[in-house]
Amino acid sequence: MNIELANELSPAPGACACYQTSGHFFLESLLSPKFESAKAENRMLRIDLDGVWGMTDKFIQDSFVALSSVHSAFVVAEHLIISASDNEALKARIWLTIFNSSKFIK
Repeated sequence: MNIELANELSPAPGACACYQTSGHFFLESLLSPKFESAKAENRMLRIDLDGVWGMTDKFIQDSFVALSSVHSAFVVAEHLIISASDNEALKARIWLTIFNSSKFIK
């Protein structure tokens, strides 16, 4: 199961004030439903960041951290792969924000 963020949402998520590229929209329309399916099927959800130019901290908080506040950072890590062949720093920033902001056990 995959989400190609640049194609399915925006190459600059959270950069504009429009709701369709916000972290809340991503969480509600793509991330949470696909994560729930992957978790129920004991599979991995792959988030492909290739083609993403950047991502605001608010977008990360409103999507990835919000998901981990529901499921815990540990459960998110069990079912989520973040792929970023052209932006490893962004991948690291997302994981660091998740683990620094979230509960580990739920």
